[in-house]
Amino acid sequence: MIKKKNRDRFSLKNFFISIILFFVFLAITFSLVVANIKIKQRRAEIISRTEIAKKELEALRELTKMLETEITTIDDDEYLELVARERLGLKLEGEEVVFIAREKEETDNMENEEEKKEEEGWFLKIKDFWNLFK
Repeated sequence: MIKKKNRDRFSLKNFFISIILFFVFLAITFSLVVANIKIKQRRAEIISRTEIAKKELEALRELTKMLETEITTIDDDEYLELVARERLGLKLEGEEVVFIAREKEETDNMENEEEKKEEEGWFLKIKDFWNLFK
């Protein structure tokens, strides 16, 4: 009789311990799965940022090449004359500069479009820069 009671207690104890261990195992497994999912998401985000950084680096390399080319052409007299005419509006002696007047509405529309593009470009650059630190 005593052996039967001990057996019942022992088997009941084992049953509860088994259930507790099962739930502990289940909780650990669940936490590991969640951690793995977060790691995969973070990895995908880092890969995405890396691709964006590579594209920006390539764009900067192209800009560097263009600027280096421009630096080498600055010493050329023909290039200096072209810059003086187009950017500074200068002219040689005996030449006349002709301006074509546009309608005011057309000019205003063009200026507004240019301002919007400049503002959007500026905002996007800041946004991209800020996203690098997230």
